[in-house]
Amino acid sequence: MLESYVCAMTDSAGGCERIASTPIPYAYAVHIKQMLALYLATLPFVLVPKMGLVAVFAVASITFGLVGIEEAGGGDREPLRG
Repeated sequence: MLESYVCAMTDSAGGCERIASTPIPYAYAVHIKQMLALYLATLPFVLVPKMGLVAVFAVASITFGLVGIEEAGGGDREPLRG
């Protein structure tokens, strides 16, 4: 019984190693950055008519959050390496 758990854990660790060693293709990374920039560039045109001056703070907050997430995810290409 214990041996089956160890085998399952070893298989899972092997899968994690494959994921960790697979790089994100450069084209995907560039595409994500371009689409994020396009979204954030057009966001004020949608929010300002609906929210007025409060949209400035909303756009700044949304930009800060999304760019932060993108940088956090893109900055560490090998998350499982020491």
